[in-house]
Amino acid sequence: SKSDNPDALFAEARSAGNRVRFAQDIPDGDYVVRMRGVDAANLEGKDATLTVTVNARPEAPFLQQPAPQAVSYDEQVTFAWTRQPQAQTYRLQVADDAAFKQVRFDQKDIADTKATLKLPVGAHHWRLAAVQSGGAPQDHGPFSDPQQLTRKEPPPAPPPAQASVSGGNLAMRWPTSNEPGARYAYQLASDANFAQV
Repeated sequence: SKSDNPDALFAEARSAGNRVRFAQDIPDGDYVVRMRGVDAANLEGKDATLTVTVNARPEAPFLQQPAPQAVSYDEQVTFAWTRQPQAQTYRLQVADDAAFKQVRFDQKDIADTKATLKLPVGAHHWRLAAVQSGGAPQDHGPFSDPQQLTRKEPPPAPPPAQASVSGGNLAMRWPTSNEPGARYAYQLASDANFAQV
C-alpha cells in the first residue's frame, strides 16, 4: 500500500518461496509492504511490515559504446547511449572496481547521448543513469548494469620491414609483436611523402 494511505491495497501476491513479483507496473513512490506466513491449513500468522521507496524512473538508457569487455588503445574513450525520452540529462560514472567504490569519474548533467573521457591504462567499469528535470534524488533514475572496458597502451611501432624481390614479386617480412592479437598496417608508396600509396 502507499505510505500516505496504508489501508488502501495497491497490489497483492502470494509466493511459495522467499521472493515475490507483482504483475503490474508499480509507480515511483513510498510504500508499506505487509507480509505474513500462511501454513498448509491456510492459517495466517502476524503481519511483518517494511517501508520501501520505489524509484525506478526514468529507466536507464541502453549502453551502446564501448561494447561490453571492449579494449581501447586510445586514451580518449567515447561513451555513447540511447536517448531516454523522460530524461533531461544523464549521469555517467566510471570506476576502477565493479562495486563502484573507487569512482574515477562522476559526470552529472550530461545533455548529450555521448561523452568522451581521458582514461588511464587499466580496467574500468562504467554505468549510466537518466535524470529528469530538477536533479533532486527522486528525479534520478537507477543506474544501468555496469559494463567493463580495458584501456591498454597502443602496441609499439613495428621495426622496419625487410624487403626482397624475387621473380618480379615483392616480399615484406617483419618480426611479430609480443602483444596478443596485435596487427600492423604497412603502406607502400612511390614517393617519400606517401602521396601515391
